[in-house]
Amino acid sequence: MGSAISTAGDINGDGFSDIIIASGNIEFGIVRAYYGSASGLSSSPNWEYIHSNSFGFQELEICLAGDVNDDGYSDIAISAPYDENGESNEGIIYLFYGSSNGLTGSAQWTYELNIAEANLGISISSAGDVNGDGYSDLLVGQPNWNNSIGKAYVFYGSSNGMSELSVDELIGAASNSEFSSQVSYAGDVNHDGYSDIVISAPKYSNGESLEGKLYAYYGSSTGIENAPSYSYESDIVGTEFGSSLSSAGDFNADGYADVLVGSAFYTNGQNQEGEVLVICGSETGLADTAFFRLESNIEACSLGASVSVAGDVNGDGIGDIMMSARNDLSEGQVYLFNGNVMNITSSSSWLAYTPNWYVIGDTLDGNLGYSVESAGDVNGDGFSDVILGSYFYSNGESHEGKAYIYLGSENGLSDTEYWSYETDYPDANFGVDVSPAGDVNGDGYSDVIVGAS
Repeated sequence: MGSAISTAGDINGDGFSDIIIASGNIEFGIVRAYYGSASGLSSSPNWEYIHSNSFGFQELEICLAGDVNDDGYSDIAISAPYDENGESNEGIIYLFYGSSNGLTGSAQWTYELNIAEANLGISISSAGDVNGDGYSDLLVGQPNWNNSIGKAYVFYGSSNGMSELSVDELIGAASNSEFSSQVSYAGDVNHDGYSDIVISAPKYSNGESLEGKLYAYYGSSTGIENAPSYSYESDIVGTEFGSSLSSAGDFNADGYADVLVGSAFYTNGQNQEGEVLVICGSETGLADTAFFRLESNIEACSLGASVSVAGDVNGDGIGDIMMSARNDLSEGQVYLFNGNVMNITSSSSWLAYTPNWYVIGDTLDGNLGYSVESAGDVNGDGFSDVILGSYFYSNGESHEGKAYIYLGSENGLSDTEYWSYETDYPDANFGVDVSPAGDVNGDGYSDVIVGAS
């Protein structure tokens, strides 16, 4: 799942996680990286990339790309689906390689289709290592391809980095289904040693209009096959199942990776209350029924507007998950649930389950949680941290945007923010996308990347 707020892995190889945050409006876009260290994240960005195409970054997506050239440094990918370079709204993908000095000023690899209105990169995610060759791969979505049937691309890493000559194309099943609206690394759901990926078509209709459908593709020594290995549809009108999508880590601690699926338009008694599901992996792949299923029971709450794996925030060895919701005043809310093997069983459904942690936005229309991601471990204490974006946040400047980091501990996430940053520029929409950056400079601390316009 691409977003505008993300961990970036360890871009500089210092052993501390890094983060990336992006934003954009009708003028231009900026992506910023913040490198982790023993003293925490800096208050000013360590790296900045400004896109000069005036129509390129309205919906910027960023992601940790893993290590596509296996040089020991995390790499990051940026997509600008409305970029225009000879063709209207063709879209473009940028890949930046990490190094001992961090990220470089210009992209080492770019890809565009040179087709008008292609909107390449509406969604973007690391694919993990789907063919087991030791190089990270990249997953890119193009949901409006061919009457919105949709297409996804898997680009394969190598010792020379990424190449457009090594790519698999995956095609959706139905017109107007918008296959690849959301794409995500899934982990290894069948524990065969190869990474797997998930792709959603939220506007898919088959008996029920706009019910939505999820597809999984399992990795192998030859990479990804053209036909899906698994599919799941909601069978509920208007749900748009898969409007958000993420790996769930190993939520039930059984050794198999799980998948987190959000449906912000789900309605069951309350209009657009929203729903989130965890679908668990097994020896045979993803299950046919959900392991964890939660609806908000609040009108227009839109639970599942954004979902993400949180890492292991309390150090219990079990993966944790996050989800966001909107409310009447659009402050935004983010909830965290710790992974659990005792209180949840595969037969449980419609759980009245209390979150282990939550935070509510502090400004009207701030939309806290528009983007949510694990931040890796930015302070090197052994606990996963999280990063949240509030892209419509206003404090002196309208819609300047703000990003927040909350630290993990043996007691879970802290109630107070560890780090935050706002731009003080009007309409910057800072935090519309955030990302962990890994460790881009190899110093052992996680870094972060943030965007602003």
